[in-house]
Amino acid sequence: MVLITAGCGPAPSPVSVKAKQELNGPPDLVKGAPPDPRWHSYQLRAFQMNHAWTGTGYKSADASAYRFKVTVWDYADDGSAVAELFFHDGPTGAEDGNPDPKDAKRPYQLHFPASATGPILQALRNANEPVYLYYYENQWAVGISAPEPVGVD
Repeated sequence: MVLITAGCGPAPSPVSVKAKQELNGPPDLVKGAPPDPRWHSYQLRAFQMNHAWTGTGYKSADASAYRFKVTVWDYADDGSAVAELFFHDGPTGAEDGNPDPKDAKRPYQLHFPASATGPILQALRNANEPVYLYYYENQWAVGISAPEPVGVD
């Protein structure tokens, strides 16, 4: 008995196939509404806490003074970062609005108040579900697309 397997590669991992799919609006936020082309969501796969500055923050060419910076990656084929998240003590640096993904290039430079640092890092580190970077009408958010149980059973 001869088994011929030439030309047959391994089947793609169901995790990697699912991970590359883009949501068309997170179900918990659109509440079952029809698909909306204004939504964008990116399933995050990795993050790096780049800098945490003391004093008045750090001034650089790519962002106004920021206290904290986190870089996030999705499942893009080229492996590039999807966004850099800058956290500011005062004005966020996004007074003219954060970028629209249709018009800007990756990595998107997104600005948040410093008070959002804890909740965003908590979601990135400890979520029991896939974590997404969401965009809707010039508003960006980091979160999950499904409710999580509270407490321990």
